[in-house]
Amino acid sequence: MDPNQNDEYLDADENEDDLLDERNIVRVIDLPDEGIIDSDEQDMEMGGEEEEGAEGGDQTPVEDMAAVVFRAHTEKPHPAEEPPEVYAVHVDPTHSGRVVTGGRDDAAYVWNITTGQVIFECTGHKNSVSCVGFSHDGLYVASADLDGLIRVWHCEKKELAWSFDCGSDIMWLQWHHSAHVLLVGTSDGDMWMWKIPGGECKTFQSHGTQSLCGKVLPDGKTACVGYADGVVKLWDLKENKAQFTWRHFTPAAVSGGREEDEDEEEEKAAILSIDCSPDNSLVISGCADATAKIFNSVSGMLVSSWNCAVNRDQDNAVEAVGFSPVAAYAATGTNSGAVEVWDLPKSSVRHTLQHPAGVCRLQWSSSSYLLYTACLDGIMRAWDTRSGSCKAVWTGH
Repeated sequence: MDPNQNDEYLDADENEDDLLDERNIVRVIDLPDEGIIDSDEQDMEMGGEEEEGAEGGDQTPVEDMAAVVFRAHTEKPHPAEEPPEVYAVHVDPTHSGRVVTGGRDDAAYVWNITTGQVIFECTGHKNSVSCVGFSHDGLYVASADLDGLIRVWHCEKKELAWSFDCGSDIMWLQWHHSAHVLLVGTSDGDMWMWKIPGGECKTFQSHGTQSLCGKVLPDGKTACVGYADGVVKLWDLKENKAQFTWRHFTPAAVSGGREEDEDEEEEKAAILSIDCSPDNSLVISGCADATAKIFNSVSGMLVSSWNCAVNRDQDNAVEAVGFSPVAAYAATGTNSGAVEVWDLPKSSVRHTLQHPAGVCRLQWSSSSYLLYTACLDGIMRAWDTRSGSCKAVWTGH
């Protein structure tokens, strides 16, 4: 509005007859019975609707495609501000009808995946159960919590077989693939290994940073561990020593228009995911700095270094990695939602599988080219990695 026209509007009452000339009327609007809503009230109402829409998001009901829904973790009393969450799940490798889950409710359950009925509860935890897993033959099941307590149960007897308190948060847990040997990594950075149920123990010492992920290699003699400072170590389980130490360090920061002194410490990012090729020759590690690296587990040499920052303006931390058991492919999944399928011999991207949110897990089919991905949008997808097409989706979360 032109400020010089203010007087005309201030004198509107004096010119009322001119303003109401029928020739100036475009349309007559009937007001509702409730009367006129003033601008402040209207802004408040519109603002409320926008906030509700922003918080609620798309209100379209999500189709629940689940065959069974397991609700035991929701049934224990909990504060309203701490809703129950499931942190870990594992299916019995020898008995596909049995599964174990651990959650924020300080509980782990072994239950029937067909009926959803609880078989038994892994009791005794006083903090969130962050890791669970069945032994290779399904005889034992382990549960570990954020206080460092590990409890191993005999599945047939449904009774406690062994227990140990590490004294620090358990970051990952894995059974040996051919023996009753249990490995865990802790927030102190140590890796522990026990024979179950006897409890004979070995400790693989920390170098001062968290142990975030670990994998027993197919040879059964070594384990690869990723640490919070960008270090990956290949441990000899029998000799209790590191065979190789690899690093994901990023270049030193640039400050004030000049490079930092060479003596200054390089920026380090955490190793978030690890896998090994079926033939035991290659190790892949995914890092928070958007890189994935391939190492030769025999020679210790760096084979490939991949930049996974597809979506440049987003968090490209590599949360999931995996080798295909049927083809010379590997896959990397990032927080930005990009899953890249890599051709190993060429060290190049074969397909980029885009997701609307971060990808937290991926799993190759053991007998086909299918790749399964779990996304933060609550949807699980199956992809044909030869064509890059999505073959199926499963919704319900």
